[in-house]
Amino acid sequence: MTPDLQRPAGAAASEIRLDVDGPVTLLDLQRLVESWTGLLGEIGKGVTGSPEKDAVRYVVTMASGGSFALAVRAEARTENVAPALLPEIAETVTAGIDELNREPRRPRHFSDDALNRLRDLAGFGGAPLTPSLRVSNGRGDPVALSPLVIEHVNAVLASESEARSPRAPNTDSHLYSIGTVEGEIGGLIIRGEKRFYLYDRLTGRRVKCRFVDPVSWEELADLLGQRVAVTGKIRSNPSGRPIEIEMSSCYVFPPDDELPTAADVRGILRNREQ
Repeated sequence: MTPDLQRPAGAAASEIRLDVDGPVTLLDLQRLVESWTGLLGEIGKGVTGSPEKDAVRYVVTMASGGSFALAVRAEARTENVAPALLPEIAETVTAGIDELNREPRRPRHFSDDALNRLRDLAGFGGAPLTPSLRVSNGRGDPVALSPLVIEHVNAVLASESEARSPRAPNTDSHLYSIGTVEGEIGGLIIRGEKRFYLYDRLTGRRVKCRFVDPVSWEELADLLGQRVAVTGKIRSNPSGRPIEIEMSSCYVFPPDDELPTAADVRGILRNREQ
C-alpha cells in the first residue's frame, strides 16, 4: 500500500493549470487530458530523478467547463521523492514551454516523450475554429502554447537525431520526428508504394501515410472515411507541418454516438491521477 505522505506546507506552489479557450469536443478533451498527463508524468520523473513511474501523482484540484480549465497538484507518492522538489515541476513545465516558444532548444528535464506530448498539446491550437491553450503555475503570467512550439520541437528532435546518426550531407530541408497525425482516411492506393491519405476535418490539408505488411489494404479499406490517429516517423516541411508519415501503429476513434457523455468525462477528471 502506498504510504500516506504528509503534504508540504507550500502545496499550492506545486499546482499547475491548463486553460483551453475555445470549443472543445468530448473526444478532443479525452486526447488533451492524456497528452497533458503524459507531459506532467515525464517532467515529474525528470525533476525528481525517480525511476519509478508513479513516484509523483497529479491530483485534480479544479476542473471547469465552457472555456475549459484543469488544475492539478503534484504530490509525492513514494518516500524517495522529496516534497521540496514538487514546486519545481510546475516551474519546469512553464519555463520549458516559454523557452520553446522562443527558440528550438531542448528545455531542462524535457525527454523525447515529453517533447512529443507537448507537441500534441500545441497541435490543439493554431488553426481556425480551434482552441488556444495556456499554462500557468500561479507565479507570473500564463504561458501560451504557440504554433512555434511545434516547429521548435520538430527542429530539436530532428537535429539531435541527425547528430546521433551521422551521414553524408544532403539538401533535404524537411524535418523528421516520431509522432502522431490525426485525420479521416481517404485515397487508398495499393499499387506500387502502398499508401493512403489523412484529411484534416478543419483545414482540409492531407498527409500521405505509407504502410507495409502486416497491415493489409483490405483492413484499411474498411476504415475509409473514419477518423484515426496514425503514429510513426513523420516528415514535416520547414515550417513544421506534417506532410508524410510512415505508419507503425494506428488507433481508430469510436463513432460519435459511442463517445462518453459529459457526466462520464466529469467522472474521469475527478478520479484522474498519475
